Amino acid sequence: GTSAVLLCTDVASRGVDIARLTGVVNFDPPASTAQYVHRAGRTGRQGAHGCVVSLLR
Repeated sequence: GTSAVLLCTDVASRGVDIARLTGVVNFDPPASTAQYVHRAGRTGRQGAHGCVVSLLR
């Protein structure tokens, strides 16, 4: 099997549309609620479902 993983910075949280993105993992929590919404919004486009996990230390 294979697994496709895209590792990116906060720049990708806005304006990037990736078809069939099913999950987002936040290794560093966003500084604001608006940033969180944009990061989480990368999943679930056009009625699709996705999962967002935020790691807190």
